[in-house]
Amino acid sequence: MKILVQYGKAIADLQRTLRLIALYNKGNFHELAKEVHNKGHENWDPMKYPDWLLLEIDNDFLLRPVQADLASQMINPETEKSSVFQLNMGEGKTSVILPAISAALADGQRLVRVVVLKPLATQAFRLLAQRLGNLTNRRVYFMPFSRSVKVDISTVELIRSLFKECMDKRAILLVQPEHILSLKLMGLERICSDSAEIARPLVKVQRWLSKVSRDILDESDEILHVRYQLIYTLGNSTPIEHSPGRWTTVQNLLGLLQNHAEAEALNGGIEIYTGNSKESTNNTSTEASTACGVFPVIRILENNDHDYHNRSTVQDEVSRKLNSRLVDDVVKGRVPEMSFRFFPRDIKDLAENYIQNNTTGSNNNAAADATYKRMFEYLSDQSGASDTILLIRGLIGHKLLSNALRDKRWRVDYGLDESRTMYAVPYRAKDSPAPRAEFSHPDMAIILTCLSYYYGGLSLSQLETCLKLLERESNPQVHEVFPNLRFRKRVIDFYLSHVVFPKEAKEFKHKITTSGWDIAEKKHMPITGFSGTKDNKYLLPLSVEQVETNLETNAEVLLNLLKPENNYYKFVELADPIKTDKVGALLEAIVNQKESSPIQVILDVGAQILWKNEETARHLLNLTPPANTHAVVYFDEQDELLVIPRDELPQPFIGSPFTTQLDKCFVYLDEAHTRGTDIKFPGGTRAAVTLGPNLVKDRLVQACMRMRQLGKGHSVMFFAPQEVHDKIHFLRPDSLSTPSKDKVHVSDILRWSLSEAVRSTIRSVPLWANQGLNFHRRQQEWSPDTYLLNDDQEFDDNVLKELDALPLKEIVTTLSGTRQQEEQEREIEQETEQERDVERPPPAKPCIHELDKCVIKMIETGIINDSHTLIPAFNTLIDTTAFEYAMPYSWPQNLLLTKDFERTVQLRKEAKTMDSYLRPVHWVLTFPSAKDRPVVILSPYEVQCLLPKIHSSEYAELHIYNARVRFDVPALNITPSNSTAPHVNACLNLFAGQLYFKTASEYSTVCEMLGLFHGVPGDTYVLDPDGFVPDDERGLRQELAVNGCLFDKSPVKCLRLLMELRSKGRDWSDSHLGKMLTGRVVETDEFDGPDDSERLGAALERLRVDT
Repeated sequence: MKILVQYGKAIADLQRTLRLIALYNKGNFHELAKEVHNKGHENWDPMKYPDWLLLEIDNDFLLRPVQADLASQMINPETEKSSVFQLNMGEGKTSVILPAISAALADGQRLVRVVVLKPLATQAFRLLAQRLGNLTNRRVYFMPFSRSVKVDISTVELIRSLFKECMDKRAILLVQPEHILSLKLMGLERICSDSAEIARPLVKVQRWLSKVSRDILDESDEILHVRYQLIYTLGNSTPIEHSPGRWTTVQNLLGLLQNHAEAEALNGGIEIYTGNSKESTNNTSTEASTACGVFPVIRILENNDHDYHNRSTVQDEVSRKLNSRLVDDVVKGRVPEMSFRFFPRDIKDLAENYIQNNTTGSNNNAAADATYKRMFEYLSDQSGASDTILLIRGLIGHKLLSNALRDKRWRVDYGLDESRTMYAVPYRAKDSPAPRAEFSHPDMAIILTCLSYYYGGLSLSQLETCLKLLERESNPQVHEVFPNLRFRKRVIDFYLSHVVFPKEAKEFKHKITTSGWDIAEKKHMPITGFSGTKDNKYLLPLSVEQVETNLETNAEVLLNLLKPENNYYKFVELADPIKTDKVGALLEAIVNQKESSPIQVILDVGAQILWKNEETARHLLNLTPPANTHAVVYFDEQDELLVIPRDELPQPFIGSPFTTQLDKCFVYLDEAHTRGTDIKFPGGTRAAVTLGPNLVKDRLVQACMRMRQLGKGHSVMFFAPQEVHDKIHFLRPDSLSTPSKDKVHVSDILRWSLSEAVRSTIRSVPLWANQGLNFHRRQQEWSPDTYLLNDDQEFDDNVLKELDALPLKEIVTTLSGTRQQEEQEREIEQETEQERDVERPPPAKPCIHELDKCVIKMIETGIINDSHTLIPAFNTLIDTTAFEYAMPYSWPQNLLLTKDFERTVQLRKEAKTMDSYLRPVHWVLTFPSAKDRPVVILSPYEVQCLLPKIHSSEYAELHIYNARVRFDVPALNITPSNSTAPHVNACLNLFAGQLYFKTASEYSTVCEMLGLFHGVPGDTYVLDPDGFVPDDERGLRQELAVNGCLFDKSPVKCLRLLMELRSKGRDWSDSHLGKMLTGRVVETDEFDGPDDSERLGAALERLRVDT
């Protein structure tokens, strides 16, 4: 063995000599100096680690002393506690140290698991296979696991045997964090679903892994980050509480906020522009877009007139102004979901104060409950009003709307990932959606989904779907098509309300959760990891400690940045912030800057270039002189490195002639690729580094270190927008005395980025604590050993489950204290749902038609005397959900229908109501000469049988009837005449589901009959929230001209439920009746007025009856 090791060392020395000669001949004296100083095998023994010697020979390099030291410490930590270490970027963490540690630890007694992030998994697999697959002769296993894997007992045994095989053959198992967590969650989920025969083998595998696994974390700061969670939802999904009002309220508030934001933008507190691509930015002005209904991109800029680190807890002036104006809009009834028209002044004042008040805490809550109790009692009679005011309070009072517009940037922090969901999802970088992440707060997800569609518009297929749906609507909202129709807010709202939210706005009752705390849980062997930075050391799980290996590591990069060649900064000032193309101005400033040497690389870590990468590359070709720039290098959407030469199509960079001609190329790295990308730039290259909101020191340093020779030939220059420029100046020690035009130094930029890092840490603490508490609770209340020992004992799975679908009231009342936690994103693995997207009524057997003799006699004689054959119409709602509020005896008793009309199907036990089986009204009999002039509704079968008798009858008149459910389609109603009693015609229309009135007088008549006041209420009148005028001793009904009311209590709840049944899921909220039943005003110009439709309907009716 000793002879073989000496022979290996001789080969390594020979390789070093050849490298020295080659570097000298190339004139690469920087690398030559590094190679000369590293004599090799100085602080480690090849006899102890022969695999390291083979690794060196196989890959033609020598382990540097710092690499060997770190590898030794990670193999044998000084303490038994799990540890993470820091090493500078470019020092060979992944390419050298990771293979060395893996080979040393894989001894046949330990299962070595290398844990890497999903974006780096392919690269890590190839690297490990290349480094360890030859002389060291180690195999690399890759065994992904997720909830989609169908698990039975044989599958569990197969999984365990593969793990055992990997360990016995001294191989390396490459895994991703979600694989580890998913295997753990699968066992817990089977426990919760009472599948003990599968749960026990899975738990046994998990317990075995905790004894034999030795985990190595690459990029440990990201793997253990607080934002990373894996959640299994339990049970079937249900529509989100208070839908569809949950999203229509958000849409209406955003529409109101748009108008206020455009006015406030002139004062400088808001950034507002229109343009979703390079082409649309150049061709569309903000004024023109807004005029035709386009929702512009809006960002609230943070105010620096208060404590910098407490910005998130102090609402700035702009947010206060916007929220104040929104509250004023709500109280004035401009939000259709919450009409304040009929609220008494004291209730209105309480509601206004409640919406704006965001105080929490047990004492405050107790006082608030007492203060607002009367308001909620007043709202209790109006369906959904309490939930709506709770929602509005969360959106305005708890600042969800303003936080979304201030803290979240479209296409940088959130956007769409249509490959997996129609909902907005978190982004890890510009145009880089997180693989499985969702926003945990349901209302934040709704807000960001609306903004994503407003900013990005609808695709052609989505627009086509929208137009097809409009054909079936009761009131088509779009009557013309023009070029930017797909960006119109009204069209997008329609698509969201009818396609996106009904499908995506779901919630599950329970969930089981894992996080970085589970990855780092204490096991028989410690966990070790490494990263290039230690900014998250205070957010690590308590089972992990940050090891300070070299105090100079952090300072080295900062010292390189502080060198004079990097002390260049430019503030990109816009002549007109609203109209100017920001991206184009930034690119021109970068290319045309004269302060330093020409720039050849853009590191867009600040995510300021919101164009597609190919658009940016082509624009750079147009800006740069052909003599200096022959091509532009960039990453496409599939993360492939491309190069686009002038007047040619994009092609892979690897294999192109430009791999050896980077000095003739301009390189653009978008935000997602300013970490982990390794391109060897020529000496003397200068890069432009963009600065953006929330850019922490870690990300800034990672981006700058793409220039591997920073401070030794490479240099950077910084570019900042107005928002960042103001913050940098605010944080300068002399900010109060120094004019903002003074030069900004690199030290000022680092001070700002460090402050952003502090702020990010502070904001993450609540989520870190919540994850730790949940993990600790599970550890205390559940143990795999206890579960496996008690075979016969029934296990309480409630210790594993958490509530997922919180009630709206609980979300709002607890929002302030846990706001940052609720806004964090989470990794979700959704359970495969078994139910269909469209829930059909259960199968039912139709009733057999019967022709009653009493109906025949009634037609022949005109006498109606059998109360069992003919039933008052509203009495037949007894088997529906509307009957609870129907007050059947208050409705006119001479609006009747037959037994055959009422009977449609034979209800089964599982079908508890007739909600899905109401028969539409199409045939009506009137008896002009009969007492009380009744109206009788017939079934089509009865009309078919009785048509000859009706035609010859002297007493009965048959009418074709069709309720008006679309504004653009006239109704076929009974013509008001002496043939019907007062109010009967109006009640018939309501029973049949008519949504539109022809004239204002018809509207007034119905309001009077229902007891709904349709005028302008004064503060002296005390009405119900829906406008119902109670019958009191003061003669209020007579004073308000509703003395023709038939009801003692409001019939609004009954009618709203009945309209829901009649509309079959169609949206009717903006119809005349929808406005009337929600306390809104139907303006005079909304009626179509008298025309020839009545005569046409009568003519058609006579023609069809005669035929």
